[in-house]
Amino acid sequence: MQSNHSIMRSVVSSFLVIIFVFLLSSSVGIAVLINGDQLVSSPSNADIVYVDDDYNQNTPGWGVDHFNNIQDGITAVVENGTVYVYNGTYGGKVSITKSLRLLGENAQETVFLGIYNMSDGIFRIDANYVNITGFTITYEYTNAFITELYINASYCTISNNIIRPRLDSLTDKNIHGIQVHGSYNNIVNNTIEYFFSPLACYGIGLNQASNNTLSGNYISSNFYGLCIYGSSHNTITRNIFSNIKRNYVITDMSRNTWDQNFWGRPRFLPKPIFGTTEIGGHSLPWLVDVDWHPAKTSNIVV
Repeated sequence: MQSNHSIMRSVVSSFLVIIFVFLLSSSVGIAVLINGDQLVSSPSNADIVYVDDDYNQNTPGWGVDHFNNIQDGITAVVENGTVYVYNGTYGGKVSITKSLRLLGENAQETVFLGIYNMSDGIFRIDANYVNITGFTITYEYTNAFITELYINASYCTISNNIIRPRLDSLTDKNIHGIQVHGSYNNIVNNTIEYFFSPLACYGIGLNQASNNTLSGNYISSNFYGLCIYGSSHNTITRNIFSNIKRNYVITDMSRNTWDQNFWGRPRFLPKPIFGTTEIGGHSLPWLVDVDWHPAKTSNIVV
């Protein structure tokens, strides 16, 4: 018969093993015993997650904090965590419903190729305090209205990205670069180009959006530069508008601040911003705002 001392020591040892397994599962994943001795980790939330299209099931940390799909990394990371995405080409669709940072290694080489026919955005943000930087966001094909980056949130920062359709996939459908439906967002230093289908395509749209900042963006080769509907108290400054097919801006609102934008050519006089108003069922132009200090060169330092 075992002594009380031996029994106590066995109980303590078992308890320590349980504590060890619990701590291990809390830090790297949930540990599951298979056949009594094999530990397998299942996914759990992590502060920092890494995504690379070369990762696979043989990658250390696979399914815990290493993934080959951006959406899987977003799902795994904790609130206010960081997802690092290495150079490569990624597909599908991204939906962000928690505050986080999504950081691409290099905007030229970290490419998100969205799937077609996504009217609510290839990249969709439905959470405040999201930061996205360092990506090329594009799509393969569409036969419907599409927005590449849709922001239905506030206090987000979208910076240093390239947003364009694939030139071999252009159609005559409604295709747009960024659409903002929220407040206090920063759209900074992005390249938004080649949205030139004649069906109301624009580089950036503000829809029921206020107190946002658009600064230092290169908005080129689009049918319209900006579309502003029901949006006021936004700051649009130091952007470059180049090779716009129809209008630099279409808007139904005033009370936005425009300053030091480059309007396709050097300007030495203030640039009037015209909008439209409905009178008797007809859309008539009217002066809504003025860029009092338009840039004289496209070499703008933000």
